[in-house]
Amino acid sequence: MRQTKSGKRPITLYLWSAMLLLLFIKCAYAETVHNHWKFTGITPFLGETQDRGANYRVELRNVDTTESGSQDVSRARLQPLTKYFNIGKIEELKGKDFKTDNDTSDPWQWLEELSVKIKNNGNYVSPSPEELYDRAARALAEMELPDFSDVETKDVLKIFSLAYVDNQGHANFNTPINENWLSDFKEKVSKYSSGKVVLLEASPSDKFSYYVLGKATYLKLENKETGRTRPLIMGPYGEPFQFADGNGSGPEFNPVVRSNIPK
Repeated sequence: MRQTKSGKRPITLYLWSAMLLLLFIKCAYAETVHNHWKFTGITPFLGETQDRGANYRVELRNVDTTESGSQDVSRARLQPLTKYFNIGKIEELKGKDFKTDNDTSDPWQWLEELSVKIKNNGNYVSPSPEELYDRAARALAEMELPDFSDVETKDVLKIFSLAYVDNQGHANFNTPINENWLSDFKEKVSKYSSGKVVLLEASPSDKFSYYVLGKATYLKLENKETGRTRPLIMGPYGEPFQFADGNGSGPEFNPVVRSNIPK
């Protein structure tokens, strides 16, 4: 190796060595996968009795970093996870840990896909729009909420966003609900209830226990035989339908937002 007159290596060689060492450390850190998560909180909402709607506040923390977060999740979404973790109750998820597929995997998406996979016996196929529309209409004909816990949220969102297409056929959340879609859906509800239950558009005099800040269509179900009515909120979301009559079947914990009162 070439040396200087003093017998010492050139200073540039030491600089290169330091740079290579830093590069090695950087690469080693980059290859560390931070995909290890733990349930740190499973808090049920008081008064929630239905499987649909958000029943639990779920908190997660990354074991390798300081990253953490929380979401409101339905009982129907969480129940299959008890089978995966071999526990008896949803509350026993607290303290359980899991690893996502890679560093960039969203833990909430990973848990949802796992739950859906379990519900579909390991073989999930995205449903067609007509399948979900029919399922929703059949449930509403019974004056109940549809159960989409066996369907991935992205598919539910994609399908029900079609109810908000503009004149060019593009999903546009800034436009009102498509009248043709709503008319066809009303007919489905009437058909599956043998004409006993009708889906109507809400009026300013109808009372809702809460309103949503985002895009929403305010409707109501009415049983023509009993006279019973249930205020219903529909929107292009992962949970497209929610009752707002305060009967424990909707997210009562949501703050009341009066910006979207139907007119």
